[in-house]
Amino acid sequence: AIASAKPAGTSPKPAGTSQFNNNTWNLLRAVPVTLVDEKDKTLLKKYSLVVGSFKSQNNADFVKRTFNGLGERALVVKNNSGLFYTLLVGGDSNADAIQQLEDFTKKYVEGQSKSRRVSRYGISLDDLGILVHE
Repeated sequence: AIASAKPAGTSPKPAGTSQFNNNTWNLLRAVPVTLVDEKDKTLLKKYSLVVGSFKSQNNADFVKRTFNGLGERALVVKNNSGLFYTLLVGGDSNADAIQQLEDFTKKYVEGQSKSRRVSRYGISLDDLGILVHE
């Protein structure tokens, strides 16, 4: 499973501090994955932002189309257990991935209620994380 941006039992961080640079958040997970669509091969980087994980490829594809329509570059991968992940194209460094996660959160999560995010994007965006692809 991908780490949640808000693990149970943690208190909110004060405004103005970066919640993503604290190692206890454990946002980076190495998960062996394969591409669902080989055309996306050039998009899969060492670090990718996980927008959501799904049991259904249809749901992962829906979220991919949604964020591609918003100008992001998304792709779908699958792990050995049959879970599908919708990823945003990442980068080659840990620091870039953390910055991307912060930027994404500011753009799509902050200031929007969970129900608003679900109606707008089809997903709550509560379980953001970073996938490390070997």
